Amino acid sequence: MRLVRVTLVILLLLLLTASLAAQETGLRIVASHSIAADVLARVAGADAEVTTLIPRGSDPHSYRPAPSDLRALADADLVFINGAGYEEGLLSAIELTVAEDALVTLSDCVPILPGGHEHEDDDHADDVTAGEEDAHHEAMESRCERHAAELGERFLTLPDQASPGPLHAVDCSALQGCDPHVWLLPRNVALWALLARDVLAARDSAHATAFQARSDVFLDDIAALEQELLLLAATLPQEQRVLVSNHLNFGYFAAGFGFETPGSVLPGTSTLAEPAMAQLAALIDLVREHNLPVIFGETTASNDVAQQVAAESGAQLVLLQPESLGEAGGPADTWLGLMRKLVTSIVASLERESTA
Repeated sequence: MRLVRVTLVILLLLLLTASLAAQETGLRIVASHSIAADVLARVAGADAEVTTLIPRGSDPHSYRPAPSDLRALADADLVFINGAGYEEGLLSAIELTVAEDALVTLSDCVPILPGGHEHEDDDHADDVTAGEEDAHHEAMESRCERHAAELGERFLTLPDQASPGPLHAVDCSALQGCDPHVWLLPRNVALWALLARDVLAARDSAHATAFQARSDVFLDDIAALEQELLLLAATLPQEQRVLVSNHLNFGYFAAGFGFETPGSVLPGTSTLAEPAMAQLAALIDLVREHNLPVIFGETTASNDVAQQVAAESGAQLVLLQPESLGEAGGPADTWLGLMRKLVTSIVASLERESTA
């Protein structure tokens, strides 16, 4: 009996030690991509551990999970995804390994833009009963209304009628796809921060005040950045604000900052889409007709087709990195830095080429 008691005491001590260690490290959070991870880390601070699945410099559209990703997903307290089918190669693994109450879609409250590429996983509610789905939508509707009211008119918004509604209430399949590149409009990242704040506070009420304080500071930083970006954009005449990119990923930015996006090298909002010869020919004609001096490719995707378009149209190809943070310690190693570098590069390229 004494041996049994000793064994039980040891087991209890081990469990207590593990519990204390978990409390010290806080929530274990997994974000699908680096930009989302940065936003979550701004809100979580030292009160949670935030890791990312898709490495910096990788194409989120084409990324496939490694065994270590599956372990991270299974061990996480919370898993945040972008939503709107963005994590094309990860969704099956996430659905298999992550409990429903641990999975959070960051963009649920973001007014979504219709996209040009339908994903197989755009509608992933097949296993949810009608009652559960209605309850989820009601809860999200209430949360999204509170967040919209909290932000008020503080940030740039999409033009009227541009969005059919917040992601949680939209059927992306019926729209033939939703545009997932929401972080390119500052207000959307502010909505991410508010959702992260509320979800983290619900899971870890002991640090709710700290999550609130960090999100407030972050909102101030986002507002300051937006004003900085507006001043940058204002240096370009309206007729020069024309973006032809590798794929349709600048919709939110263009709508907010007054740019046009007449076409892209790859059709739709995914780098996995492939253009037909007729589409390429039409794009080359468009670049020539508009006398566009620059088209934009990406550092995280293949630019073979973009190079072909540039060569045949006479435009210069400029590479951007809109879908991943840059290397640690560099100017684009946070979302704030990424946006600053991105818009600075776009404006500088169009200014330089227009005066050449």
